Amino acid sequence: MSMILDVLSQRKNDNIIHLSNQEIIGIEIRRKRLELSYTLQGLCFDICSPSYLCKIERNQIQANNYILQEICERVSISSEQQQLLFHSYEVLLESVEAFVKDDIDVLNSFVIKGKGFENYRYRILLFMKYIYDGELYLAKGIYNELVKLLSSMQDIDMLIFSIFSVILEYKEKNYQEALDILNQIQGIPMDKNLSILYSKYLYLSSAMMLKGDTMFYYYEVEEKYKNMGYYAKLEELHYSLGIYALKIKSNYVFDYALNLLNNLEYKNSLQFLRAYLEKDFDKVRQFKDKPLNSFSKYLVQMLEQNSRVNEVIMHLSSAQDDYDFSANLLKYLSLTIEEEKRNFIQTTLPYYKKVKDVYVIHYFMKELLRFNQIKPHNKETITTIYQHFINNEKR
Repeated sequence: MSMILDVLSQRKNDNIIHLSNQEIIGIEIRRKRLELSYTLQGLCFDICSPSYLCKIERNQIQANNYILQEICERVSISSEQQQLLFHSYEVLLESVEAFVKDDIDVLNSFVIKGKGFENYRYRILLFMKYIYDGELYLAKGIYNELVKLLSSMQDIDMLIFSIFSVILEYKEKNYQEALDILNQIQGIPMDKNLSILYSKYLYLSSAMMLKGDTMFYYYEVEEKYKNMGYYAKLEELHYSLGIYALKIKSNYVFDYALNLLNNLEYKNSLQFLRAYLEKDFDKVRQFKDKPLNSFSKYLVQMLEQNSRVNEVIMHLSSAQDDYDFSANLLKYLSLTIEEEKRNFIQTTLPYYKKVKDVYVIHYFMKELLRFNQIKPHNKETITTIYQHFINNEKR
């Protein structure tokens, strides 16, 4: 991750066939030439000189469009793929916009059209797609490939790769690492959609670590969504604020978020979770047949002592975790034997300490404290628990 920060620099603003597109075209022509066992002279026969082709491949010349098309046709790059290559800079920015707007069909269409390409810009598109689809293992593989190509990337590619590396870190629950990258790219000029992603994951990472400046970042994201006309995204944003308010136990922020919401599922889920946390089970039962998000639905079924749902919960993957979903919390809550609960916490707590999910750490620590008050385990455990709460108070 530090390699990204070391070589990150300011993006360029160019026009027409963007200068960076020329590099991508040269990369693919060279790859196809070698794949088809063409020599420079053999490929450029009747089109241009071998030295001219060599300069195209090395991005040492702003080549004539006609010559580029002729060479691409000779190495079997289809006209559809040529369009993707000749406008790869614009395609990259369109893909970022599609990611922000959840228009995955646009991103998928670019990935399908470019199938077979191996240039770093196409790999960034794949990186974005895998992150969107939640295929984090595949995304990590592409990330490792791209890190090796950092020094050859154009500024815009490096910036986009950095932003999406932040999203990968966030989804892998490495919140501090995400914040470290965001802090390093602060102040770098970027287009409006990249700016939205920057602010969104600054807000979400801060919220997961219960940082004091979270509200400031929330207002920043809200303003950017409104300025871009992305009003549908505001519902998710207000809901995430409600979840944050529950974690920090702020009734004022919770009521503020609730009043902003129109989406019934989000609204019901927040009210259900508050009732659950306050142990107001009469109120909890009122939400049994109302629209709820997946986390709340699981909780409702658990409270109804549905044994089948407990089996489902035990097979949940933490890959689907986010600010409003925690597979391990559900697994913990589905346990009924105190000793099993204690063992579960002691097994999973080191992981949450590592990723710095402050809410879950605090929740598990309170549970450990409760267990030790019922049945003291040992002095060292109790000291560790109390030290956690003392440090938390200081913070």
